[in-house]
Amino acid sequence: MSTTSTFSLKKEPVGQKPTFIQPISSCRVCSGESVRFQARVSGMPKPEILWFHNQQLMLPTTDIVFHFDESTGTAMLIIVDAFLEHAGQYSCKAGNSAGEATCTATLTVTAEGKTLKPSFTQKLKFKSVLEGDPAVFQCKLVACPTPAMTWFHNNRPIPKDLRRIVTMESDMHIHSSSLEVRDVRERDSGSYKVFAINSEGSAESTASLLVAQREEQNAKYLDFLRNIEAETFQPKSVTTLKEAAREQFLGDPPLEQPEPIPKATSINHSYTHKEPQDSRIDTKPNEQLEEFQAMIAKKKSPESIIYVLLCDG
Repeated sequence: MSTTSTFSLKKEPVGQKPTFIQPISSCRVCSGESVRFQARVSGMPKPEILWFHNQQLMLPTTDIVFHFDESTGTAMLIIVDAFLEHAGQYSCKAGNSAGEATCTATLTVTAEGKTLKPSFTQKLKFKSVLEGDPAVFQCKLVACPTPAMTWFHNNRPIPKDLRRIVTMESDMHIHSSSLEVRDVRERDSGSYKVFAINSEGSAESTASLLVAQREEQNAKYLDFLRNIEAETFQPKSVTTLKEAAREQFLGDPPLEQPEPIPKATSINHSYTHKEPQDSRIDTKPNEQLEEFQAMIAKKKSPESIIYVLLCDG
């Protein structure tokens, strides 16, 4: 009896050749800008990634960075600052035990940079200032090539002088400009506009300036103080008010005092009066009293009064 023995051969797992799901793309940048090549690749086992520039193997440096994300299979090449010598053909090669794959793209670096239509990233804002204070308008925009910028006041170009100062700064394709109006006057109020234009197009931004007179501001401030005083005022006592009224004259020169009125002095004059001999009524005392009262009314001196009394006596 013959027996047939069956042998099962253990097969080695077959690997998956690398395949680029998303290859790198060609790009065009300005001199000094950063560049990023990115690709997605699949394969088993994990493929090894190599980068080539004009068919020359690239090595990482401070300006050239390689990165591979295993979870997503994303391979990345970053050039921090791209210059004319970085232009050319770039290749990403992925390989494993099952095979290899390559994708290619082109990098173009222009010395003058790419062109961009002006676009404001920070527009002008409304301003309200007091007469005599400065007013500053600021804006930022992106444009390439560098745009020509003009400022307008009520649709009229603003001439450069000592009171109106226009500044402009540029960093690559980012530009900023400001307008400072010193010693603002009432006629400076109105609409302000900045207009930017280059070979690719134009853009503008507008805002208003409100100038408040200081007299009006002071009047509003005084009204504000009066309202606060009316709400918090508490009446003082009569004694306190009198004391305050007296204190306000402490620094003034003394007033001229009226002459004192002399006090009335009593005059005591004694004289001898003879009684009448007869029993008839003597009318002299009554006559003397009437004459004495008449003298007082005529403001005669006490000496004359004494004289009369003595003579009649």
